[in-house]
Amino acid sequence: MVLGLFGNAGKPRGPADICRATKQSLQKLIQTTDQIQAVSLDDDIARFTDDMKMTLAGSRDRQVPNQDQNRMVTSMCEEDLFYNFAVALPKISFERRKGVQVVLASAIRFKRDEQEEKDLPRAVKHIFQDRPQVMIQLCKCFEHNDCAMPVSGILQEALKFDSLTAIILYDEPGRDIPALHGANPNTPGTGNGLFWRMFRYIDRSSFEASAAAFETFRQILTLHRTLSQHFLRVNAPLFFSRYHSILMQSASYVTKRQSIKLLADILLDRTHYDLMSGYVKDHENLKLAMNLLRDSRRMIAYEAFHIFKIFVADPDKSYQVLKILIMNKQRLTLFLEQFLAERDEEGQFADEKAYCLSVIRGLPDKTPQRENSDLLDTLRPASYGRRSQRMAA
Repeated sequence: MVLGLFGNAGKPRGPADICRATKQSLQKLIQTTDQIQAVSLDDDIARFTDDMKMTLAGSRDRQVPNQDQNRMVTSMCEEDLFYNFAVALPKISFERRKGVQVVLASAIRFKRDEQEEKDLPRAVKHIFQDRPQVMIQLCKCFEHNDCAMPVSGILQEALKFDSLTAIILYDEPGRDIPALHGANPNTPGTGNGLFWRMFRYIDRSSFEASAAAFETFRQILTLHRTLSQHFLRVNAPLFFSRYHSILMQSASYVTKRQSIKLLADILLDRTHYDLMSGYVKDHENLKLAMNLLRDSRRMIAYEAFHIFKIFVADPDKSYQVLKILIMNKQRLTLFLEQFLAERDEEGQFADEKAYCLSVIRGLPDKTPQRENSDLLDTLRPASYGRRSQRMAA
């Protein structure tokens, strides 16, 4: 502890002093291998964090002036505290990480005035323009199971901004700040960047850490539709390969169910119409959906149905997809008639299941010998287009 920074009360004098002292303690904690020193530094950081939290978030009985909050956020940026906190988080004691979460989330959220309401907040500008490594270090905290919950809470605030979300999507090993800002979004990823590591964090973590990583993964893909639409379109082959093999085949029931549901939500989102159109043309994807329909766990089968129905409702089926549906016409009909019968009282599900049955029953009994576009035209009911749009709404 640096005594020259403190007054008679033994506390830093203001935001600049607090942030400077916090930085010094964080950097020492990152470097030390001495457990006794680490405990002492952890105590110091906890006291500083409490002061920062009081300034940024206030309390029920104390509302903090806007200018005090602004000075604190500005000092945090000047002292590079976002990065230092992200690096040090795994070494900060478990019970004190919640305080770090509150401080960083509050600072990211803070907007000084009406101009910042329209523009990016001060902390977000700092991270995006000067320190994108903050996002990288925060995501790396998922490698430590006991850091997953607080870091997920911090990222929940950061991912509300598409500029910070883009850092995760377009990170590549060895890519520096200028290269990251100049990344070509039309170039497919290598599969080694930060976003692609999320698959591993979800699949190989403890239950709570996996759930936290999956929620971050979901936010990356759903909060900013235009950004994710372009990313997924460019990276579709690699994305679906990993999504299918790692997440949808996960040994974890929760991960598997959440992954199937998220995929259905993405495919049924109008923003991803082109992605969905390409996905349902691939007969291997149909095979996967049909296998998942047979899962003994009823909620997984239920979520899989919302993917399967897209193949059935597609007004422009590929020849291979149509061939599989025709070859399995009788088995699919018998299967769907009994499929989740206890849900037949649910209006929308019953309606969609009945529609799938009507389409499958209307298919010819024999598989066509060769690809024939005229066949697809004759098999397309007049209501196909309208129904497909309504199911995707």
